Amino acid sequence: MTALYLKSDWSGGMLWLVASVGNTLGGLLTFGMGRWFQVGVGVRESRHRFYVRAQRWLRRWGGPALLLSWVPLVGDPLCLAAGWSRLPWLSALIWIFLGKAIRYGVLLVGLHMAA
Repeated sequence: MTALYLKSDWSGGMLWLVASVGNTLGGLLTFGMGRWFQVGVGVRESRHRFYVRAQRWLRRWGGPALLLSWVPLVGDPLCLAAGWSRLPWLSALIWIFLGKAIRYGVLLVGLHMAA
């Protein structure tokens, strides 16, 4: 997205929308994998403990926890655990989108200010 913003004629708004929607779809795919597949099968004990902790955290915070779905190394397992925990898909969609959209909005504002 950074290269497209700096080197192309694409508007910042269009880049924000495409990046946010694309990443949201990726998060929902991971959410769906957690929902329809059993995560515990073939998962090492250390990773399984992570998912158990993530589920506890999701039960405590609910959908708003998915605002962190953009965080590297944390976001995908969090989306997977949300699906495994059977969070409502519409709530997951909204919170994942908000997290991704805020991330790309902050990135674009920073790029705009630096240019």
